[in-house]
Amino acid sequence: MVKKSFQISGLHCQHCVTKVKNAIQQFEGVKKVLISNENDMVTVEAENIPEIAVLNELLENLGNYTLSETT
Repeated sequence: MVKKSFQISGLHCQHCVTKVKNAIQQFEGVKKVLISNENDMVTVEAENIPEIAVLNELLENLGNYTLSETT
């Protein structure tokens, strides 16, 4: 199991959080998605983390959400 965190932009409310969480959880092997509105972080726990470009393509189709690598 691998865990990875990303910065996310575009979250404005709990509805946004739920929409993003449900979308990411659809990827095969994803076990858990944690989202913090307070620090704009998404943590994905999975057997294999999807590529950030694939995640961003999905999120852009949902709304104005963008993931970026944390430093």
